[in-house]
Amino acid sequence: MSSISNTPDIDEKKADMNKSDKDFNIIGFLKSVVISIITIVIYFIIASIILFNCKIAQSNILPTDLNCFPYENNKSFIDPILTNIFVQNTDPLSSAKLEIPQKIQSKNVILDMIRELKYSPRIGGTKMFLLSQLESMFHTNYNILNVYYNLLNQLPELAIVILGPIFTFFQMLVSPVICLFSFAYYYFVNMKWLFKKNTSSGISKIPKWEDITLLEPFNYSLSLFLTFVFIIILFCSFFTVVPFVEICIMFFCVFSMIGYKGVIQKENKGFSEVSIIDIIKYFFSSYKVTIMAFLTLNIISSVFSNLGQIYGIVSIIIVLLIYFNIFKIDLYKANLSNKLFLTQLVENKQATKSCDIGKIQEGGKRPKNR
Repeated sequence: MSSISNTPDIDEKKADMNKSDKDFNIIGFLKSVVISIITIVIYFIIASIILFNCKIAQSNILPTDLNCFPYENNKSFIDPILTNIFVQNTDPLSSAKLEIPQKIQSKNVILDMIRELKYSPRIGGTKMFLLSQLESMFHTNYNILNVYYNLLNQLPELAIVILGPIFTFFQMLVSPVICLFSFAYYYFVNMKWLFKKNTSSGISKIPKWEDITLLEPFNYSLSLFLTFVFIIILFCSFFTVVPFVEICIMFFCVFSMIGYKGVIQKENKGFSEVSIIDIIKYFFSSYKVTIMAFLTLNIISSVFSNLGQIYGIVSIIIVLLIYFNIFKIDLYKANLSNKLFLTQLVENKQATKSCDIGKIQEGGKRPKNR
């Protein structure tokens, strides 16, 4: 026996009220807005760092040559260039001008330490093998970063800003795989140090290397034994320890780029030194409209899903009024032009680098006037 309600109209009205309460979720809306703001801010901070890294790669100052400083004492020479940054949609296109000078960068602490150990007069072949292998890992990672960010720099700047974090995520997934193959290659190449001996005996300020030959059967047998041991170590650690070390070095190289500095041309003030913090501030001024557009789309989506269609339509109308400048809101206007000196775009070509091989200073000292 079923019971039928005697008040169908009242029940229907209650159901409509419950549905309305469910649709109007102000707490859910506020949570969604906060999450959207945090997510978008973090995304565009990463985008600004990637944009800066592109200019570092274009300036070609990353340590990418094993024959040059900081791997060796041979001084490197890089042609200084101006790079376009914060491109503005003027006619013709204009941008701020950023230079990444080689002389104002901080020291490469780990690579400097490796280089000084390599030039120690008492260093042995086994230690030289390990140091050479370690620096080759840094060399590979810096080369990958230099190639990747220079290729990314060929895209229009807006594409770098919007798609750069996504592309970089996949690049960081692929890089460790490339580094593993590079590690194996350099591992066998650097084994030549196991068949060398340092004959300086502390008399010379730098090591003097000679090959170990069959005329020294004990030393040659020891070198063969060490070679066998290190091959066994390679096979045991190639898919365990080595990937972990490679990933650590990769992140170190990536984060080391954040410490680079540049000089940017300001309005009527010449060039001024800037760090990544300054770049992020200028970035948010330059791309304020783009950032607000993404945030607005997220808020409109949240309004529809949490407050209902009526409020969603109202939010779209408000956005249109802002777009047609009926509602004037400063957040939707970029104001970079009154902070930086904007000029016509320059050529987007990577700087050339050369190395002064042959003039090696003793003792692993830092070359002067670098």
